[in-house]
Amino acid sequence: MENQMDPGLCRRFADLLGGHPEPRGTGCSVGIPRSLPVKVLGRPAPSTAMLEFAYEAPDADGLALCLGEVALLQEEVNPFISVLARYRIPVTALHNHWLYDQPKLYYLHFAAIDRPLDFALKVREASYHLR
Repeated sequence: MENQMDPGLCRRFADLLGGHPEPRGTGCSVGIPRSLPVKVLGRPAPSTAMLEFAYEAPDADGLALCLGEVALLQEEVNPFISVLARYRIPVTALHNHWLYDQPKLYYLHFAAIDRPLDFALKVREASYHLR
């Protein structure tokens, strides 16, 4: 299956995460807006609060590079990371994007070599800690 896009896998990945599938080349991405009243420079900026997940083409064993970037409130960072750690999903970055955002958002990046549907179940569990 390497280097081929499987639309059914992409749909199941998106369904597990509660988003819409976006086939991209040989992989799939899912973007899910958060319902947070975010402002940047005093203006509404809902597009800054997203949960984004993706995977690249699975290999012959069904394993793929699986990626995530999530916008988190400060109090959500540690609970979310704790679930990732339990599943041995490495955090690759934690940072802010904006200086004048309200509430303050932190962007967490993580990646794993995993089966896409297994990865989706793991990060869905981490997402239960979001308000």
